[in-house]
Order: sequence, then structure tokens, then C-alpha cells
Amino acid sequence: MGENKNPKKHFPWELEQMQSCPLSIKERMSERRIMDWYSEFTDVYVSFSGGKDSTVLSDMVARVCQSFHYKMVVVFSDTGLEYPEIRKFVPQYVEFLKKKYSIEIELVVVKPEMTFKKVIETVGYPIGSKKIARMIYDCKHPTEKNQATRTLYMTGVKRDGSISKAFKLSQRWMKMIDSKFEVSDKCCDIMKKEPTKRFEKETGMKSIVGTMACESNSRKETWLQYGCNAYDSRRPQSKPMSFWTEQDVLEYILKYDLPFASVYGSIIGIDKEKTYTTEQVREMAKTNDGVQRNIKLQTTGCQRTGCMFCMFGCHLEKQPNRFQKMKETHPAVYNYCMKPVEEGGLGLDEIMTFMDIPH
Repeated sequence: MGENKNPKKHFPWELEQMQSCPLSIKERMSERRIMDWYSEFTDVYVSFSGGKDSTVLSDMVARVCQSFHYKMVVVFSDTGLEYPEIRKFVPQYVEFLKKKYSIEIELVVVKPEMTFKKVIETVGYPIGSKKIARMIYDCKHPTEKNQATRTLYMTGVKRDGSISKAFKLSQRWMKMIDSKFEVSDKCCDIMKKEPTKRFEKETGMKSIVGTMACESNSRKETWLQYGCNAYDSRRPQSKPMSFWTEQDVLEYILKYDLPFASVYGSIIGIDKEKTYTTEQVREMAKTNDGVQRNIKLQTTGCQRTGCMFCMFGCHLEKQPNRFQKMKETHPAVYNYCMKPVEEGGLGLDEIMTFMDIPH
């Protein structure tokens, strides 16, 4: 392994090395980065979605705040798209942390200026992935300036004549270009990012978020560029859990007996031979060795709890996918999602049927 001579740049092996560390070491590394962030910026807030990742993050930040007698500010972006269990859990967890650490915590709720239905009407549906949706949008809206980009997305041919498979829209999504459906990657920007950016502009506060590099290539690339604490980015952000994995998050919850949103169900362990109960994996998590590496921790309910109405990634999920589960667990919300727009719904049934996505 070569020495990283530029502290602002990182190598993939560094991330892999950090990801392989035991949970106890990752905790200390993350807390160090949280402390550094508070040292750099006077006004700091935690971005709390109510999901399990930010549940773990908030517990670590609260511990740091207790040690240094800081006030903790928690910001929840209420998009109106969260599971009802998540919205109920957010204030409950804040109260839990107040009592656990005996610290002052301010919960701030920010909201988007546009509803999801208005987003659909204005910019289009979020389907496929952010990358796929952006490619479809550009192909559906030709201009003189994006001609080369559209050629790349539709054929994979770059300006210099070389081929880029990574930026060619797959055949599956080609029919969406000439369809009546508007598709866009702007939903997250409008519903989630804009409210927190507005909050930051009004207050001057800098965020700590619970995203991890293992979640997507773009998040991995961001870490390689800036590391966990992006002091010099256009929008400074601390991501102290960047080198964590899904297993680390679930093990941390078990280790410290943290409450989490009921929509996740419970946490169990699975290996090739048997299934371990919550009690069994909790006992493992509390030992010095932690949960055995051959045991995969998972939740019995939802695996992820983003926006309920979002279709990003749904085509890749095993059945029952998120919408099939929603039909059973939240039938009223499911009916609203699937109902035609002209009847007051979101019209997801029509577009998902068009794209052969089970629902």
C-alpha cells in the first residue's frame, strides 16, 4: 500500500481497510470525526431522517455533545412522504436521547415548498434511479446544447468516438423516451435537499449526515474526493459513518439497545445453517468479539425507509418489493399511490405497469 501524500484525496484501499475494521474501532473513528466537525464549525446540526442509519448517527453525536456540554440540534425534513411510523418515531427518539444523555436537544422540522404530487406534475416521476431518470429526461427534452449528451445516453458513443457502456441508457428504459410519462431526477432535490439548504442558509449551520460510501458509487466517489469531513466542498458536510456498512448499523443498534422505527420490524441473524433470534444476536453484539462475521443481520420488516412513493430502485428488488409490502401494511397509502391522477391519486400503477414493475 502506497502512502497517501495528498490528505484531501483518498484511495479505494483506504476505504476498504476502514470498512474491514471491527465496530468498536469504527465507533471511535466516527466520534473523532464528529468532534473535529464541532471544533471546525460553531453551529452544527444533525440531519435526522428517522431511519436506522441516522438513528445510530444521532446516538453517537449525542454522546459527543454530552462529553463537551454541547447543545444538539436535530433537523428532520418532513417531506410528507415518510412512513407514518417514521414520523411518529422522530420526536420519540429525540426525547429518548435527551433522557439517555441528559443534554439539551432542539428538534427542528423543515418542509418542502412543493408537494410530491406537484413535483410529478412539474418535473416528472422518480423511476429507475437518479442516473436513469436524468438520462431519460435529457433524451425526452432535446436542445442544441444537450445533443452530444443525448447521443451518449442513447448510443453510448462519446464525443471522441469511443464507447462508454456506463453512460448508455439500457434497452429496458428506451421505451420511456417516447412515452407520455415525464421522468426526472429532481424529486430528491426539491423534497429533501432544498428545505435543508434553506435552513443552512438561514442559520449558517453545517450538517452531519449518516450516509455511507457502500450505498452507491456516487457516495463512494465523494468519499474518495473529500473523506468523511468535507470541509472544502461547496456545501461542507460531515459524513462520519462513510466507512460503515449495513451490518455495522444493525450491530450498533443491538449493542446499545437503541429503539428504532417499528416499520423495520425486528433484527435477526442468518447464516447458511440457521436463523438467530433478536435475543441471540443481541447477546453476540454485546460481547467483545461482536456478531460473528458469517452471520448476516437483517430487519424483518422494511429494509430501507426512504420516501414511500419513490420508485427508484424498485425494479431491482426481490418480490415482494416495497410496493407489494405496502399493499399489505399500508393499504390506504398504496391505493393513493396507484390511483389515477385524474381520480386524485399519483398514477403509479400506470407507469409501473408500463415498465413491467411488479406492484
